[in-house]
Amino acid sequence: MGYRFPDYRFLLINTMVLLINTLSNHVKKQYCSIRCLIPTISLFLLVAVLSASNTYIPFSITKPHTSYSPFSDDGKACDIFRGEWVPDPDAPFYTNDTCSVIHEHYDCMKYGKPDLGFVQWRWRPDRCDLPRLNPARFLSGMRGKTMAFIGDSLARNHMQSLICLLTQVAQPTISWPSGEHTVYHYGGEHNFTVVSFWAPFLVRHKLVDPDGPAHTGLWNLYLDEPDPVWAPHVAGLDYAVVSASSWFYRPSMLYESGRLVGCHHCLLPNVTDLTLRYALRMATRAALHAVITGGGEDVTTVLRTVSPSQYEGGEWNENGDCVRTRPYRRNENRLQTIELDFHTLQVEEFESASGGRGARMMLMDTTEAMVMRADAHPSSYRGWTRPKGWMKEYFTVSHDCVHWCLPGALHELKLPSLAHYSLRYVFPAAVIAACVLVLAGVNLPGLPLFPQSPAPETTTTTDGRAGGRRNDCDIFKGEWVPEPDDTPPPYTSESCPATIHGHYDCARYGRPDGGFLRWRWRPDGGCELRRLDAARFLAAMRGRSVAFVGDSLARNQMHSLVCLLSVAEPPSPSPSPATANASHVYRFDRHGVTVAAFWSPFLVRAEFDGGGIWALHLDEADARWAAAAAEFDVVVVSGGSWFYRPSVFYDRAGRLVGCNGCDSPNVTDLTLRFSLRAAFRTALRAAASGAAADAERTVVVRTISPSHYENGTWDGDGDCVRTRPVRRGEWGLSPTEKEMHRIQVEEFAAAAERGEEESAARLMLMDATEAMAQRPDAHPSKYRMWQPDNFNVSRDCVHWCLPGAMDACNDMLFHMLVE
Repeated sequence: MGYRFPDYRFLLINTMVLLINTLSNHVKKQYCSIRCLIPTISLFLLVAVLSASNTYIPFSITKPHTSYSPFSDDGKACDIFRGEWVPDPDAPFYTNDTCSVIHEHYDCMKYGKPDLGFVQWRWRPDRCDLPRLNPARFLSGMRGKTMAFIGDSLARNHMQSLICLLTQVAQPTISWPSGEHTVYHYGGEHNFTVVSFWAPFLVRHKLVDPDGPAHTGLWNLYLDEPDPVWAPHVAGLDYAVVSASSWFYRPSMLYESGRLVGCHHCLLPNVTDLTLRYALRMATRAALHAVITGGGEDVTTVLRTVSPSQYEGGEWNENGDCVRTRPYRRNENRLQTIELDFHTLQVEEFESASGGRGARMMLMDTTEAMVMRADAHPSSYRGWTRPKGWMKEYFTVSHDCVHWCLPGALHELKLPSLAHYSLRYVFPAAVIAACVLVLAGVNLPGLPLFPQSPAPETTTTTDGRAGGRRNDCDIFKGEWVPEPDDTPPPYTSESCPATIHGHYDCARYGRPDGGFLRWRWRPDGGCELRRLDAARFLAAMRGRSVAFVGDSLARNQMHSLVCLLSVAEPPSPSPSPATANASHVYRFDRHGVTVAAFWSPFLVRAEFDGGGIWALHLDEADARWAAAAAEFDVVVVSGGSWFYRPSVFYDRAGRLVGCNGCDSPNVTDLTLRFSLRAAFRTALRAAASGAAADAERTVVVRTISPSHYENGTWDGDGDCVRTRPVRRGEWGLSPTEKEMHRIQVEEFAAAAERGEEESAARLMLMDATEAMAQRPDAHPSKYRMWQPDNFNVSRDCVHWCLPGAMDACNDMLFHMLVE
C-alpha cells in the first residue's frame, strides 16, 4: 500500500500494538528470547524514524479467500441487499499504490483521512454470507465480453472500483475515444473491455444558462431521447450498468417529442413545474427502453439504485459535513424524502421495463447498504486539483459527502452465488457482483445537491420592517437553552381546562417526563426573545381579533395562544356572524379581543370524493375563512401536512390541470409542490384583499413545522421518544420539507411585493421552521387522547404537546405584533 501518513502517532500506535501482540504471543508459547525481541524492537524503531520524517512507505497486501454459502440455513435463496455491516480486519484489497486509476476526489488515504477504520467493514446479508469478488474468476467468466457503466460520476466511480479490484490480476490499457467516453481493455487471454459513458442525465441534454435560477445552471432535458454519447454503442455491449440521479437536482426545462412539457425549478410563471421526480422517472424509462430495444436479448441491463448523500450539521453548501467513523446500525439512519422517492421510482421503472418479453434485466438494490455508510465519504480528505481529460469542471464543494472513498464501502456490495441463476444469467450475476463491490468510490463534479433558494431568509413586511428583526436581532435563528428545573410551565391542563385539546394534552395522558417543558428559544446575536406577556398582549390588541387559518397545526397554535392569554383573563366561547364558520372561537371580553381558528387544511376550496382523492380548486380560497378574513385584524396562515394526500387540481374555469399521487395515466402528476405553491398564492391574496388603508390588517405566514418520526414511518413503527432537543443542524429537514419551506418563503416574498401595489395589508413571515426542527422531544407520541375514527395514527410526531414548544411560536407572534 502506498500512503503518506499525516500523523506519525497513528503508525506508532499500530506498531506498538504489533509489538505487544508479538510479545504476548511469544510469552504464551514460552519462546520469548533476545532473538525474538531484537527484530521486533528494531521494526518499532525503524517505523518511528520513518514516520517522524513523513516517509512514503510502499507495501503490498494479499488476502485469503472468504468462504461463502449462497443459501440461508433453511436452504432458501438469500437476498444479498438486506443485511448489515460487520467488522473485517482483512480489508483493504487494493490501495492507491496498487491501483493508479483512483481519482484524486476519492483517494482519502492520500489526502490524509486520519481514521482508516472505514475500509475495514464488509457487508453481510441476512441469513447468509457474501463472497469477495474473485478477480481471476471474474475475468475468466467475462472473456470476450464488454461491459458499460452509463450515468454520472457515481457510475464512473463504480467503474473505477471494479478496475481497482481487477488490477490484482491484470492491468488494462486505457483510451479516450471522446471526452465523455473512456475505454479500459484487458487484452491477451482476458479480452475483456470496460467502458465508461459520461451521461449524467441519461438522456440528451444541453446547458442553456451557466448560472440559472439557482446558480447551478439551467439545462434542457429531452426526456424521450437517450443520450447520443452512449445510445449508438448499445448493440456492441454485453452488459449495461445504468445509474443516475444526482444531476436531476439542477434546474431544467423538460422536453418530450421536441415540445416543452414543463420544468424543474425554472421559476417561470407560464411553465408547469413537474419536479425532478418526473424528470428522473422519464429519463430512466427512456434509458432502459433504449438498452432493451437496442441490444435485445444479447445485452443484460443492470439498474443500480440511488446511493444517498449524508451531510450532517448543515447543507452541502452550508457547513454540512460527514465526520462519522463507523457505519450506522440497521434503521439508525433513513433516506430523505426525495431519495426515497428516487428509489421507489427506480424500482417501479425497473419492474415495468423487465416485464417485457426477452428483456434480460437485473436490479442492484444497494440503497439500504449505502445509507448505513455515512463514515465512508471523502469529506475534506480529497484532491482539489483540476482533473484532466474527461472532467469538465472543478468540484467546488468543500466537504464531499456524496461520493465514496476508494477503497471503501462500494467494493463491499456483491451479488449472491451464480448458483442462484440459470445458466443464461451466470454472466449477469458476475457483473453485478463486480458492480456492487465498487460502490464506495464515487465522483460528482461540482453538483449542488439542492438548488440554492433565491428567496429571502429573513422576515419582510410591506412597510419595510422585518417581522422577526428588532435592533438587528433575527429571532428565527438560534437554539434551545435549558431553564431551571423549578421553572413552572406557563399554564397547565388544570389552568386551561376547556382549551387544551386531548390530542395535545400530554401530561393528562401520562407522559412520564416533564423535561420537554423546561426549554426556551434563544435567538443568536446575544438578544433575547421574551416570553409572551399576556396582559401586554391583550392591552395592545384591545378591540382587535386574531384568526388562525390552516390545518390542525394552526389549531394547535391557536390553543397555545388562548392558554397563554388565559393567565391574564379567562376566555369564553363567543361566536359572532364573522366567526360562524370558525371551528373554535374564544372571546376575552374585558379587552374585546377575539381569537378564532378556521379549519382549512388546503387553504383553498377542497372536495373529497370518498375514494381517497381530494379535488383542489387552486384558484379559489376556501370560503369558510375567506369570507370572514376582512373582519379580522390579524390573520395567521399556515399549512403543509395535508398536501401529501392524493389530489387532483382544477383551475378557476373548472379545468383539470394535474394531480398529486392520483396514479391516473392521462393526468400529469404535478406533485404536492405545485398545489402547495398555488394554494399559498391564492390564500395570501385572499387574506390581504379588502384591507382598508386605515385598518392595518396584518397577515402572518408561519412556515412549516417538521414531523419527527424515527425508526419507521408515520403509518408503520415510527415514533418520537427523545427527551431533549437536538443541537443546531443535528436534525435535517427532509428534502420535501425543505422544498415546502422554500415555496412558502418565496410565495410570502411575492405576496409582499404585490401587496405594495394591491393592498394596504402588512405581511410578516414567522419563519419558525428552524426552531421547531430542533424539538423532536416535544410531540405527543402515544401520550394523547385516542380517537381512531378521527386520527388513526398510533404515534403522533406531527403535533405538539401543550404546554410545550408551540408556545415559542406565540412568543414570536408577541414579538412581531407587540414588542
